[in-house]
Amino acid sequence: MGRMSLAKTLSLGVTSLLLLLCICTVIATLGSTRNHLSLQLRSHAQETAASLGLALGYAEAEADHLINAVFERGRYQSIRYLDPNGAVLAQRDLNRYPTEVPAWFTSLITLPAASEKAKVLRGTRTAGTVEVVLHPNHAYRDLWSIFLEQVTFTSMAMVGVLLLMAACMRFITPPLHQIEEGARAIAQGDFTRRIAPSRFRELDHAATAVNLMVERLERLFNDQAMLADALRREATTDTVTGLPNRREFDGQVLAIQAGEHATAPAALMLVSVRHFDRFNTKHGRREGDRLMRDLAMALQPITSRVPSAILARRSSTDFAIFLPGIGLEKARTELERCFRATVTCLLAHDPELDDGIHAGMGFSLRDVSLTSLLSRADMALRHAEAEEHNGYHFYVEDDRQDTVSLVIKQAESWRATLEHALEEDLFSFQYQPVMSASTGRPIQHEALVRLAVDGKLLRAGIFLPMAERFHMQAALDRWIVSHLTAIAPTRLRTPVTINISGRSIEDEGFRTWLLDHLAGTVERARFVIELSEHALRPARDAVINLFQSLSELGVGTSIDHFGVGGVNFSYLEMLNLTQVRVHKSLIRELDRKGDQQFFLKSVVQVSRAANTRLIAEGIESAGEWRAVRRLGLDAGQGHFLAPPV
Repeated sequence: MGRMSLAKTLSLGVTSLLLLLCICTVIATLGSTRNHLSLQLRSHAQETAASLGLALGYAEAEADHLINAVFERGRYQSIRYLDPNGAVLAQRDLNRYPTEVPAWFTSLITLPAASEKAKVLRGTRTAGTVEVVLHPNHAYRDLWSIFLEQVTFTSMAMVGVLLLMAACMRFITPPLHQIEEGARAIAQGDFTRRIAPSRFRELDHAATAVNLMVERLERLFNDQAMLADALRREATTDTVTGLPNRREFDGQVLAIQAGEHATAPAALMLVSVRHFDRFNTKHGRREGDRLMRDLAMALQPITSRVPSAILARRSSTDFAIFLPGIGLEKARTELERCFRATVTCLLAHDPELDDGIHAGMGFSLRDVSLTSLLSRADMALRHAEAEEHNGYHFYVEDDRQDTVSLVIKQAESWRATLEHALEEDLFSFQYQPVMSASTGRPIQHEALVRLAVDGKLLRAGIFLPMAERFHMQAALDRWIVSHLTAIAPTRLRTPVTINISGRSIEDEGFRTWLLDHLAGTVERARFVIELSEHALRPARDAVINLFQSLSELGVGTSIDHFGVGGVNFSYLEMLNLTQVRVHKSLIRELDRKGDQQFFLKSVVQVSRAANTRLIAEGIESAGEWRAVRRLGLDAGQGHFLAPPV
């Protein structure tokens, strides 16, 4: 069975709407008129009864004459004169109904007979009662007349509208046919056809949209983006809780520890569900899965309190949380809060489990490997599990007092150190080149901020967490942007990428300052403002507005840490980015990971559809660089290619 054309569909739709409108109008009009006529009938009956009652009080002997006179002049069904005992003294009745109004109309629209009573008084004595019932004969005729007028008028109006619509369709259908032919050509793989502009604004917009779809292949982009995102999540996410799995957790932690933003101190927390097999046996596997989801939700707030935290389900019964750059007291506090939240969650599922949750945290002031941190966290967890009830334990290296004091002392002195560095311009920059995958030459440089302390240059991962802790990130980012825009163009021939903190982007005052400052920078087109993917979740609207304004100024825009921010990366088109940096955890040992290669190949197709440059971070071997170039990424960055200088 063939489908109806658009013209027929519109005609049928408009006809149905007009018919519905006509019916509603007629019903509303008849209802309003019916109510009005009912009130008039009651008022007339009341006036007649009162007048007759007053007349009969003075001329009882002429009751028949008075009632007949009134009955012949009016529209009455009956008039009766009753004595005080209810006996009829005089009466006139009429049972004849109008023949000019169809019976179906009178049965559909019922008009109640208006009935009123009045007392007949002689002096102060009640001599009887007059009952007057009006016949709705004339009211039915009035309603029938109004009904015919309404139907005639609305029918003529509907015919006129349909004729006008038919005339308009002669001008509308040709452009619609062009759009239909263009869509059919796209479906057949012909992307050369273009739709001519239309005289109608809406149709012209539709034609423009179809043309843009052909040029940008938006459908392919969206499908490919969702596919790549789904593949990534399937390979790196725990299916029960939605958290990163062990492989993803270890990869992200190792990438952070090996990269520019490696931080010290750092902590790693393990939260273990004891006797989980007994819980499953007692409550069922479905309830066990629900428990794990609820525990994951109970732990999730830590990622808001510590934005750099990485939360994962590392095994069937263990959750792991990596906390880079966290202070000693903050780490203790987070351990206690997470422990309390998980215990509350567990007891809500089974109040008898007083030995079901244990937590352990390993803390280190110095840079240590993931293996060492895991070993310390596991040692703390085993210590907590030695108790016969829910508990937690905190492990600081080997619990030496001098180490703890050093941590506290450093935390207390960081504020003064950072304030002094900002006042005295003690920060400096190193630049790491980004190499083209096709030519092997630098196409831009990333500016890396450094701080000199005790004769050593500290990388950003050491002091940036402290700047965020003391709410100094916006001030530090202002210093970085203002100094880089002044010195970078004279030192480098390539564009320069400037990393901005997500906390600064959330500050409206900083966003305003940044736009004003760049607007006054002569060589602003040589700069790329970069933001971590993690910042898209809490400040999505602010990022969209800022990046749009930066694009209008001619400043490049970039997203860092692509693939680990937990955000659907359909934002590649939404933000109209200049470039995206793929997180080093996706590049690590890329030449030996087929699933990662498949995922990145899909991302390459998406980035090309969005006209966005794709840069691989953390390239540390020749095999990784070969894999990056083979997969079609645009550029790469890492110590294997060139260290920061």
